[in-house]
Amino acid sequence: MKTNNDAINKPTVLAVGLFVSGTGFTRVFETLFTQLSKHFSIHWMGIGYKGPVTTHEHYTLYPVNAAGGDIYGAYGAAALSSELNVKSILLLTDFYLLKNYRRPLQPLKEKGIRLVAYVPLDGSFIDSSLIEDCLFLDALVLYNQWALQEVAAAGEKYQLEKNAGDSKMPEMNYIYHGTDTAVFSAAASGHKKQELKKALFNVPDAADSIFILNANRFNERKAIPATITAFAKAMPRFNQPAYLCLHTPGLNSITGSNLLTEIENSGCKERILLNPLGDAYCTNEELTQLYSACDIGVNTSLGEGWGMISFEHAACGAAQLVPDHTAPSDLWKDAGILIPTLKSIQLNTNPFLMYNVNTDVLATELVQLVNDKAYLNKTAAACFVHAKKEMFSWQTIAQQWVKKLR
Repeated sequence: MKTNNDAINKPTVLAVGLFVSGTGFTRVFETLFTQLSKHFSIHWMGIGYKGPVTTHEHYTLYPVNAAGGDIYGAYGAAALSSELNVKSILLLTDFYLLKNYRRPLQPLKEKGIRLVAYVPLDGSFIDSSLIEDCLFLDALVLYNQWALQEVAAAGEKYQLEKNAGDSKMPEMNYIYHGTDTAVFSAAASGHKKQELKKALFNVPDAADSIFILNANRFNERKAIPATITAFAKAMPRFNQPAYLCLHTPGLNSITGSNLLTEIENSGCKERILLNPLGDAYCTNEELTQLYSACDIGVNTSLGEGWGMISFEHAACGAAQLVPDHTAPSDLWKDAGILIPTLKSIQLNTNPFLMYNVNTDVLATELVQLVNDKAYLNKTAAACFVHAKKEMFSWQTIAQQWVKKLR
């Protein structure tokens, strides 16, 4: 089969991960592969993709579960690895889904195929036996230092509790996500920013208003209602017009109805703008316009593996408020405003311990940012500088991956 990479002299990497346009996992692979394709022949088994094998500029895309029975692409990856003479398999998935790959992929290690997983951790371990799910890997790559420490501690606890001192942990380290600052940078300032606000937001005072953005999906973990609650508490104290903008693509009839109910019951529905760019996932260029028009970014997630939106929005010049837990606490401690936690919580849909943010403190921070232009500008500048750091460039990150996959 002829591939897109003219890859005769390049090692072959088989990547397995979500292929749904606009989602975080998909955007990570797409951006990373623009760099890695210089060094590897990349073949991507796209979870959620049902079309034909397709050659793209930086990778060849394969369908997953086309015939049923393999929703995570594990068995397809095992079969395709032999056909392609694969050197490494790279999984991009959640920690608690690694178990779906162990049985099909572990035998490939005997053929010299390296098994690597790039995994977010969006909460603290409750049950150390989850560590068993990663033991088949050669390398486990987390997103940040906090996550690495969490997994290492859980691994030690697992070995003690299970008397499993002979259970070898995979090689572990962390590699950051990147921020594509060639795409995500301020699209407008001054008068042009006012015009951009008027173009995007159908409200009479758009040009002179502050717009606060939460651009996360509407699901239990992302905890959008906490943002709505804090905004409702803050709104009576604002000294100038302010709106909450919710960009939550991919809503279905149930989630859409639930979100509309939250907005309706907020007491400030006239100040909440839902999906001004439409309900579908949008392009990076459209996102940049939205980021550039919104002065403040908020993330009230219960647990976060990285928080790509906060970095992209910061690169467009906006102040960021993020939760003081999990990855954001580690990543934003020297730049953004950290929202303290109130209590821990465990969801039925996730095995990790997570944390509610304090909406009273968040409301107070929103009031200060909206009412004090100097404070807003200072915070935005610090976040902008942070997002532009070399350690978050995809070029730097790709070099780390080249070493990991060879």
